[in-house]
Amino acid sequence: MWDTSEVEVWSSTSRDHVLWCHGHFLKSGEEFYLANVYAP
Repeated sequence: MWDTSEVEVWSSTSRDHVLWCHGHFLKSGEEFYLANVYAP
């Protein structure tokens, strides 16, 4: 769930109870990685 006017997500993958997202902020051009850890 992203605001597509602010963020572009290049890829996402899920493994071992972690969701990884890689993308960048459109206004600043700054690249980011996000890890969301969840319970099995």
